[in-house]
Amino acid sequence: MDTTFLSDDMYPKVPAILKGLAGYETFTTPLAGKKLPKSKKVFDNAKVTDHHAIIPTGVPARNLTDNERKVYDLVVKRFIASFYPDCEISTTTVLGKVGKVDFKVTGKQILKPGWRVVFGTDQKDSETEGQDTESVLPDFIKGESGPHEPTLGEK
Repeated sequence: MDTTFLSDDMYPKVPAILKGLAGYETFTTPLAGKKLPKSKKVFDNAKVTDHHAIIPTGVPARNLTDNERKVYDLVVKRFIASFYPDCEISTTTVLGKVGKVDFKVTGKQILKPGWRVVFGTDQKDSETEGQDTESVLPDFIKGESGPHEPTLGEK
């Protein structure tokens, strides 16, 4: 099965599924009672093949092995996160010059974590996958200039 989308008929069932996810109340409580987004990133009948994406049933999972628990946790968190807002990131590029040598550094700052709160800091999004890990830069003001103390590291 390769479908990662849900069919439109699943949308009304989502609140009950979220409510039945025991042990995940920290993440489901902020969604309770709210109108959940019906995004084309999640619900798209045209992209559902034989069966919709794997989702939790809302029935508490019991007697799972360690590996089964890990898989269940991934499925549940991915399902919950799909109803959270987008993560908002600010990307900063800083150009510097020392003598005649130009330097450039790029970093990002998470403005609003959105869906990332479900996964914590270890989850990568599709924008940054496959790229070198970007560092978090301090706040800079556009057009700012002046001396800065560099941090040098040998790599």
